[in-house]
Amino acid sequence: MIRIAVVDDVCEVCTQLEKYLLQLSDKYNQEIEVEPFYSGKSICDALKKHDSYDLIFLDIELDQISGIDVGKFIRDTLEDELQLLVYISANSQYSLQLHQMHPLDFLIKEIQFSDVDKIFKRFLKLQKKWSDVFEYKYGHDSMMVKVKNIRYLKVENRMITIFLKGSDNLPFSENAEHKGQYYGTLQEAYEKQLKQHGFLYLHKAYLVNSEYIATYEYHQVILTDHTIIPIGSSKRKEIRLLQMQMCDKMEKGDI
Repeated sequence: MIRIAVVDDVCEVCTQLEKYLLQLSDKYNQEIEVEPFYSGKSICDALKKHDSYDLIFLDIELDQISGIDVGKFIRDTLEDELQLLVYISANSQYSLQLHQMHPLDFLIKEIQFSDVDKIFKRFLKLQKKWSDVFEYKYGHDSMMVKVKNIRYLKVENRMITIFLKGSDNLPFSENAEHKGQYYGTLQEAYEKQLKQHGFLYLHKAYLVNSEYIATYEYHQVILTDHTIIPIGSSKRKEIRLLQMQMCDKMEKGDI
């Protein structure tokens, strides 16, 4: 769960940012909770009560307690140098004042989805959540899905389909505009991203998350949802050896 605070005394700005962040929740398959605040005092009060947020979007031109004052409260009073802040303003004249708050980034109103997207992607990298996701291109957009939710990938005519857990053999819901498909090669997906997460290249058309394999057989594996994935003839010796190594480790208590 990623907790994000949005602080702006204009309700429409909070609503717009929350909408963008929830879209990014779907795009990057991250669970996000967004909490709006409409004054500097309200966010300071919440932080005093030890409420914590992974990321705070903070308007500079707030009444009474400005965004800069909130930043000083976080850095000086709470002595929190790690809180990630993204400042929001209608102009860019505050760069020197913001330097001592070392914010993650700066958003200029009118806020664009693409700018929030870039900041959120950077946030994921800094939080090391990036390595836990599989990244791929859908059109011109970068997409991500949690590795642990992938059961297997299947390729047909260079179109790769991602199958997720609990999806009734569909990568995403029937009503979803994007169904987890993209053009590429399994070899690239395996070598660059999924090999390190224990995926098995069982067949030229299948890349399988070993966490979801219930039964190994000579010519196929059966997943926990009873999906049958064939093992290519050129892969059978390799998979059999791997299976024997896993059994040996289990007997020794290593896993």
